Amino acid sequence: MNERANTPIHPLNAIADQFRSTESESGEAFDIPEQNESAEELNGGQAAVTSIPLLKFSSCGNMREVAPHLLEPARRSVCVLSAVLDDAETLRTEMLDEEFGELVLRVWQISSETLDENGGFIGQFGTMMFLGYFLAEDACAQAPSNAIRCALELKQRMSHLGREWKIRKGWLHNIALNMGIHFGTEFMASVASAAGNHLLALGKTVEVASQLSKIGTDGQIWATKKFVQRLPEKDLEQLRFGIFRSESQRNIFISRCFSQIKDLPVLERTGWTSTAVFSSQAVTQIFDRQVGD
Repeated sequence: MNERANTPIHPLNAIADQFRSTESESGEAFDIPEQNESAEELNGGQAAVTSIPLLKFSSCGNMREVAPHLLEPARRSVCVLSAVLDDAETLRTEMLDEEFGELVLRVWQISSETLDENGGFIGQFGTMMFLGYFLAEDACAQAPSNAIRCALELKQRMSHLGREWKIRKGWLHNIALNMGIHFGTEFMASVASAAGNHLLALGKTVEVASQLSKIGTDGQIWATKKFVQRLPEKDLEQLRFGIFRSESQRNIFISRCFSQIKDLPVLERTGWTSTAVFSSQAVTQIFDRQVGD
């Protein structure tokens, strides 16, 4: 008898069941989110977000619960990392559903493991996006550093995954996550359900991080000035960040600088628009970091 048959169904199993068995290459079970079709239509074709149980994924892919006190409703300082699969519609169009499902499962397995290894956890999950939370409690003063390290590791791991699929498919597509990071204080609470406790964090911090991930392309990492200034001095010195400005039909890179979102050259090319409040946010692009000996 299947031992999993009598256990509660995790919300992430829904999409995995649409494509293939929810087992990794190592034989361990892992999950992928449920897609809400009606909500997707209301969201301009973007995949709907589904809250999932407040769980963390160990480095071996197994899930474990976070500390019980984090389930208590409270205003918490949090670093939010939003990630969106780059050029997802093109990938889904060009691939068989089974292959695309396999790719998505692999992307989210890697993402879950990377978040856990860096002290974060999945807060919300959609078919082609997720939100990761790094709680900046007294016991976790390194939350901003952890978020940056997680984003850079995700960028590197997606690059490796992209190379695997280039060999497998014989194509030139990259596999990348466009990411946005913001810091703020939000009211966070959990909602009980048959599948477990679901973490809800609604507010400007989540909204800004989500919007930032949407302006990125080719795996770019965008972060707000408010977040970057929370980094310890040592981490800030090692971080390579800045923005490009258009001068005389040229893009000039200005290191360790910020720009209002509305002034970014990337928005001029894409015609992307947003609210005045979001457009005035000071942001920068994170490239990499130099680690000393």
